[in-house]
Amino acid sequence: MIYLEHTPAPPLNRFVRMLWHAQAPQPAHRRERVLPTGRTQVILNLARDFILDCPEEPVAVGPMVRVAPSLVIGSRSVYEEVDTSDMADLFSNRSVDLEDIWGAAARSLRDRLREIPTPAGKLDVLKPI
Repeated sequence: MIYLEHTPAPPLNRFVRMLWHAQAPQPAHRRERVLPTGRTQVILNLARDFILDCPEEPVAVGPMVRVAPSLVIGSRSVYEEVDTSDMADLFSNRSVDLEDIWGAAARSLRDRLREIPTPAGKLDVLKPI
């Protein structure tokens, strides 16, 4: 598993605590339980064109649902089940398509990040944002 964290420089650090990149080519398990932190996140899935939203009880609630690949994740008060193939910390009571907030710039940023070959290079692109 690859996991990198980066603290952004000013002025972004006034609004963003951390930038991170997570990648697990072959996770050992299908789902992870993510505990709430009280923070809002912006998630950009660079591996595919969706993120899987996992119901708490897959048999009773139904199958996972594909949601937008770029989301704003609001702070959450309870844990959430996430599909490890996304490796995204979806701890939110509400998920919003990032394009609804940033417009076409969200898709443009995601496309740009997908072209960069290294995780460190991807984080470097986000520094001046």
